[in-house]
Amino acid sequence: MEDIKICNISTFVRIYVWNSSLNGGDGVGHVALETNNIYASLWPGDAVPETKREQLLKVRAPHLMRDYNDDRLAEATSDGSPRNAEVVVTLYSLDASKLEHRFEHYKKTLKGWTLAAGTFFRNDEKAESCASLAFRLLESAGLRDLVNEVHHSSITASSAVTPDLIARLVVLAKKAELSKFPETRDFKHINDTFINQSTANVKSNCIIIPTNNK
Repeated sequence: MEDIKICNISTFVRIYVWNSSLNGGDGVGHVALETNNIYASLWPGDAVPETKREQLLKVRAPHLMRDYNDDRLAEATSDGSPRNAEVVVTLYSLDASKLEHRFEHYKKTLKGWTLAAGTFFRNDEKAESCASLAFRLLESAGLRDLVNEVHHSSITASSAVTPDLIARLVVLAKKAELSKFPETRDFKHINDTFINQSTANVKSNCIIIPTNNK
């Protein structure tokens, strides 16, 4: 008999997406992840290369932002106002501890930032973009299984993992979660794109309850 998975208030995985200029946002967009214990937001830590080819393929020094406010400032609008993420989704059924463990591994091994991460040109996990890092971390937490089990479709990154792609994937994951764990509809976070914004910040995740195999 399979274990029963029940959602209770404890932890969460929140995804922030700043849309690219192709999707009503600005520039190439950005992705960040947050749990109770970590904030994962990867940026280049040096000057923008001069040529378009270098901007796409060059591996630049990595820099990790401290928190959401840092990202809001880095994504500031043309008048200097901090820019909020256009998509904010909190998932409660992912394994946040696995995501955190994987992130700690990346903090020790990541050598650089590059827009070409996750593509034919570079897919060795030594250099990532914000979106490719987020995709790998979400996969480690069970995103693929969540979506595939409910929608019975394959979740696969395209040749280029972009913030706009991550936004589509986490929206799909949220719909899957609400279908599989309807109780999570009552777990609310301020500013969630798909959650009522009227309540205070509540943290939640799922726990496994073993069933008797008698």
